[in-house]
Amino acid sequence: MANDIQKLYDLPEISFIDDLTADTLLEEMISDFQEKYNELTGEYEVLGEFDKYRILLNAVALKNYQVCQYIDRAGKMNLLKYSSGDYLLNLGAARGVEMNEEKAATCPVTFTLSELQTSVVAIPQATQVTAGDGVYFETQEYAEIPPGTSEVTVNTICKVTGTVGNGYVIGQINVLVEPIPYIESVKNIAASSGGEDIMSDDDFREKIYLSPSGYSTTGPEDAYIYWVKKCSSFISDVKVITPEDDVVQIILLKKEGEIPDSSFLKDIQDYLQNNNIKPLTEKVIVTAPTVVNYDITGTYYINRSDAVNIERIQSAVLQAIQEYRLWQKEKIGRDLNPFYLQYLLMKSGVKRAELTNPTFTNINDTSIAIESKVALVYGGMEDD
Repeated sequence: MANDIQKLYDLPEISFIDDLTADTLLEEMISDFQEKYNELTGEYEVLGEFDKYRILLNAVALKNYQVCQYIDRAGKMNLLKYSSGDYLLNLGAARGVEMNEEKAATCPVTFTLSELQTSVVAIPQATQVTAGDGVYFETQEYAEIPPGTSEVTVNTICKVTGTVGNGYVIGQINVLVEPIPYIESVKNIAASSGGEDIMSDDDFREKIYLSPSGYSTTGPEDAYIYWVKKCSSFISDVKVITPEDDVVQIILLKKEGEIPDSSFLKDIQDYLQNNNIKPLTEKVIVTAPTVVNYDITGTYYINRSDAVNIERIQSAVLQAIQEYRLWQKEKIGRDLNPFYLQYLLMKSGVKRAELTNPTFTNINDTSIAIESKVALVYGGMEDD
């Protein structure tokens, strides 16, 4: 696929100093010194390991090699494959591509009275609520609870940008920082979401790579992917399919295999619809991938010779399982592959693993495999 960023990374490696090494540079400088010495004196000078001229040339060669490294880095910072940091920002600017800004999480919070009142109860703008963990949300607008009404729901926004405000479940934000007369309780009525960290270099590099697809309205697959990822840096994978003529289905996956909720999907659909991005003749449907659940069950064994390392290996097994879970669900349509789990387990130090589940399963282009149960148990030590 043209949108595959891997094509960029597969380009030939470039060296602006012709792969020069420090040892090669030193050898060249010693050779040049000896040739010049012979030219001027008619004698051939052999520089021993502790010769003062050899020591001097070593020091100069090291400095010169550092200069070469700066030259190589300066050249590479002009290439999308290698560029990073502020250099990458400037590469993006030259193509009219900007890094997505950090966003703060939002969620609706309901303020409830202790009893009905005969007059309006005001909820000032910037009223703060929290879950009690040092992360604060504040109301985005002034609100009122009219007489005879018991509650009002107000949109709040996290005071800190980034993903720190995401994931507060319903009812978790339930502390009113500064009391308001007659308000008995507060609680969020939906999970907090929408917070985004600043884009990583890899994400921004992909955005720049896809940017030529955005010079026209969507239509080609790359163009849809470009505009969707431009809308939110929280998106990790996008699939574009055409289930029928003039209908485009865009399937989204958030980072770390998180399934986007209906609110997030609607925001993306509205973005494509309201910015004259999609062709007028195409109907666009934005959906989450279908979840295919699987279990991780089985038994693993450790070599008896590794008895002193049992705790370390068992800890590494847990890390291997976590790595596999994330790997399996980070890409839409990735086949359910137990052989990669076996590889990670062997890498962690186990002798062998007998996996009951998962079994290899083809996952279609609109689905994602997510674990539902993990029960991989330690079966003991075995002779090597």
